[in-house]
Amino acid sequence: MNTTTDIIETLNTCYKQTHQTTTTPDDPVTGVVNVATPEWLGDDMIDAIDLSLEQYIRDNPDDEYGDWYTEDDPTLLIGFRETDNGEYEPDPESDYSAIIDGIYIQIIRSKYVSRCAMCSLCFPGQGDLDTPGDQLAYTLPPDIFGDADHLLIERLEA
Repeated sequence: MNTTTDIIETLNTCYKQTHQTTTTPDDPVTGVVNVATPEWLGDDMIDAIDLSLEQYIRDNPDDEYGDWYTEDDPTLLIGFRETDNGEYEPDPESDYSAIIDGIYIQIIRSKYVSRCAMCSLCFPGQGDLDTPGDQLAYTLPPDIFGDADHLLIERLEA
């Protein structure tokens, strides 16, 4: 018979095994932080690629500029560029490349890193930029955080 303690122990074991086999502390992983944390993220969001708008324009050719487009929760790409075949890839010229979906931003490439704990199983194999730890994870540039609390940020060697 499984008790609550047995279930918690099993979950903790699975969590540790997942993170120990999928990460190397000195190899940067995707960093995750709440969108509301960085003080100046909104400035970069203005120029972000809105994937929902892109889809809307494809589905509504009569609204070429998206004048009637509304979306409460768009998926945004920052620091990406469009390829010749219409797909998006991280732009190596930008300071960072990130995906905003809902209340979280996932920094998938950056010139900056922080040491943090691993995320919960909601974001497996990714770094929790709100919690100190040993895992290296991509983070936002320090000026994007502004006066908001954040972990120590280091610039990667060019």
